Amino acid sequence: LEEVSCNYSVTPTSQSIPSTGGSFSMSVSTMSTCGWTLASVGGVAQSLSKSSGSGNATVTYQVAANTISSVRNGSIV
Repeated sequence: LEEVSCNYSVTPTSQSIPSTGGSFSMSVSTMSTCGWTLASVGGVAQSLSKSSGSGNATVTYQVAANTISSVRNGSIV
């Protein structure tokens, strides 16, 4: 068996979200034999269209409107 080295790329690497929230997307790029898993951290991003898979994918997510005056931070890892 030959060991496969998986390299991953996610774009965009960061995104500023308007206070109105909305629907946004990100691309995951890797070889078709490489698996990946995403999770929302911080509770800002909701409703990931796909939380795991193999190979390339586009993942959409929802961000609710910010109804408070302070900045919110969150991550998808």
